[in-house]
Amino acid sequence: MPHRNAFLSLLLVAGGLILDATSSSVGAIKQEAFLASAGLGHQGEGAGVSKDTIVVAGHGVAHLYVRSGFSWVEQAVLTVPASPPVWDFGFSAKVSGNTLVVGARNEPGGDFYSGAAFVFIRIGTNWVPQAVLRASNTETHDFFGTSVAIEGDTIVVGAPNEGSDARGINGDQ
Repeated sequence: MPHRNAFLSLLLVAGGLILDATSSSVGAIKQEAFLASAGLGHQGEGAGVSKDTIVVAGHGVAHLYVRSGFSWVEQAVLTVPASPPVWDFGFSAKVSGNTLVVGARNEPGGDFYSGAAFVFIRIGTNWVPQAVLRASNTETHDFFGTSVAIEGDTIVVGAPNEGSDARGINGDQ
C-alpha cells in the first residue's frame, strides 16, 4: 500500500488522466497510472484528489476512482439527468472525503448560463445527489460553477462574471 505522505500529481491529457504518486519516505514507492475516461482531455475540465479518491470530470460526466492496493479502480460515473453537454457539467470538480462538488457553469437554473454546482455524498460505494447550489442573484453569463473548492463541510463556488456591487456574503444584490 502506498505511503499516506505521498506526493500526488494529476495531469489531464487527451483521453484521460495521468496519475503520479511518489512517496517522500525512505524506500520511496512510485506509482503511476493512466486513468482513461472517454471524452476527457480539453482545457477547463475538473480534477481533484482526496486521500484514496480521485475525481476526473468533463463533457457532462464525473468519473470517481478509488485506490485498491496499488491500482486505481473506477468506482462511479456520475451525470446529471437531462443535462445537455452545453451545461458544462464537470467544468470544475473537487472531492473531500465523502463529499464531491461538480461545477456546471452553463446550467440555466436561474438565467441563461448562470451556472450551478452539484453536490454528491458517498454512502458505501454509491455517490448520491445531495444538493444543487445556485447563486442567490443569478444573471445571464455569471458562469457560477467555473471553479469549485471543498474542504470538510465548506464549499466555495466561483462565478467570474458575477456583476453585482455586493461586498461580502448576502451583500447588496
